[in-house]
Amino acid sequence: MSVSGARLLSSTVSRIARSRLCLVGLNGGGGPLLLCGRTVAAAASSDRASSRSIWSSAFGPCCPPMIGQLHRRLHTTGDHELADFLKDEIKLEKDIQKKSGKVQKIKNFEITKADGPNVVLTRNVDHETITVKFNVNNTVEDSDIGMEGEQKDEGQNSQMMSRPPFVVEINKGGDKTLAIHCVFPHPDELPPPSEEQDQNEQYDDLIEIQDVALLSKSQEWTDDVYSLSSTVMDGNLYDMLLKMLEERGVDADFIQEVVDFSTFYEHKKYIGLLEQLKEFADSK
Repeated sequence: MSVSGARLLSSTVSRIARSRLCLVGLNGGGGPLLLCGRTVAAAASSDRASSRSIWSSAFGPCCPPMIGQLHRRLHTTGDHELADFLKDEIKLEKDIQKKSGKVQKIKNFEITKADGPNVVLTRNVDHETITVKFNVNNTVEDSDIGMEGEQKDEGQNSQMMSRPPFVVEINKGGDKTLAIHCVFPHPDELPPPSEEQDQNEQYDDLIEIQDVALLSKSQEWTDDVYSLSSTVMDGNLYDMLLKMLEERGVDADFIQEVVDFSTFYEHKKYIGLLEQLKEFADSK
């Protein structure tokens, strides 16, 4: 407890104790309530020496220091245990990071922004600008999650993968930008792989279009912008939009590279958070 806090508590207890004494005198002597109020006010404004004696009479002389020591002891023990845990956890995660190796660049796209959880990829081709934006927060899941009833091989280690939803923006040099919001389907929703399945069908299974919008120049995609949901979209339109994405480099290889990059980048941010948390726990 800080010095100012102790003083405030001492003053409060002093006023409460005096109020009780005054009320006892009131009930016993039958004095007027107004006089009692003035007496309490006068007592509260008296010298501070009497407030210290209240600690001794009400709680005992050693209670305030003991309260402060107990608070500090609990605080220190909890922080110390957290710091020790994080030390081992950081070492484990860094070992995993070393084994996974360095992430490769995403083919045909430049990483123009990697700030916090936000990543922006850009590609310029034939007077067009293709921008891919995603955020790695809350995008990690177990890669072993698959079809219902599927069993994982014994001894096989689980691997956490980041599959972020992303927005592809296509600008042809004009004032309008086509924005397509894509998501990764849940593994349980994927059909089992088939040798008869051609490449286009495999690509269709990798991502899903969530919704589509047209943005004005420098306009952000907010709730104020009308968007068309894929749930009510014509099937032919949906397939044509997927083809537009594939022709501009958002193909099966790109999607796999995004998953690899996002997994590496999210894991890096996770380790950074653990290190900052440990530094906070170690601080006095």
